[in-house]
Amino acid sequence: MKLEGAERDQTFTLVDAHCHWSTQHKECSANVTDIQWQPQLQGLEFNTITKRCVMSTNQWDWLSVKKLAEFDDEQFKIAFGIHPWYSHLFSTGSEYSTTLENKRNHYQNVLQYKSSQQEEFDCLIETLPHPLNVYDYIDSHFNKELVSCIGEIGLDKIFRLPRNGYYTSSSEPQQLSNIRVKMDHQLKILNILLDLSIKYSLPISVHDVKTHGVIFDVLKSRILSQQHIMICLHSFTGTAEFLKGNYLRVFGQERIFISFSKWINLDKNLNVFQEILKVLPKRCILTETDYTIDTNDRQQLARDLLYVNEQLKIYLDLESLEDITNLVKTNYIAFLSI
Repeated sequence: MKLEGAERDQTFTLVDAHCHWSTQHKECSANVTDIQWQPQLQGLEFNTITKRCVMSTNQWDWLSVKKLAEFDDEQFKIAFGIHPWYSHLFSTGSEYSTTLENKRNHYQNVLQYKSSQQEEFDCLIETLPHPLNVYDYIDSHFNKELVSCIGEIGLDKIFRLPRNGYYTSSSEPQQLSNIRVKMDHQLKILNILLDLSIKYSLPISVHDVKTHGVIFDVLKSRILSQQHIMICLHSFTGTAEFLKGNYLRVFGQERIFISFSKWINLDKNLNVFQEILKVLPKRCILTETDYTIDTNDRQQLARDLLYVNEQLKIYLDLESLEDITNLVKTNYIAFLSI
């Protein structure tokens, strides 16, 4: 990327408003203090630093995510959440038991499968852990002094469980089962996390796959009156008409943010991205990678963010890289109220 003379040797602040830590069966797959978080990008005439809001999605990645805020709360803001892909691992009942009968009853109640898939379900039960009570999990792990956002939360209509029971960070493709999490259970977990957002006046980062209308109705019902709660629709792929006629019309542009990623918005849904920018106020724009920051190359993550910024600059007809990075940084501050 070549810049004009006035921008050379500058340092630009990039924003990764929605990223992750890998899900491993150990507390940290890497020591947060040993990673070079702000590498110098080769072949560029300027420097970058990245501000990140790191999502948690389950009980394993949270153990690492919380250390990022303890390590550097200027560079990292962290989010506390339960992703719909892991929602089945949590129970919402008041009673808790580690008996095999309780485990089986829980997964029978929250997982969706056909009678012809009973054998597949039985195999899945063998690999799945005992469910955690979601209220106990929140009481034990949520820390209002560390958490800046509730996320990743949401709904997903099409995902299927992998055969090991839940997604983990692996270099090998994970074979999928034919079993899904029931929508009513996803909704229960979503609403419990929205309770947390309302209680502590925290913004939310939302996952929405093929559930645009349902998510909107839930958010309208639960947090429309909560004027202080900001909403980030991460890597949003709904139509521009839906965004304008629902979120922007009902919540107002002051509360709605869309974080764009290279992978989902530019590489896979470029036409939707272009149409959304026609109706989206500039104050609503954020950028993201949606990648795990501990297992992906930090130079490549920064280059992906630069690419999104460059495309935004072009489509918004802005004059310079500084214009778009400053805009996104200002929006990021507004979203998190920092």
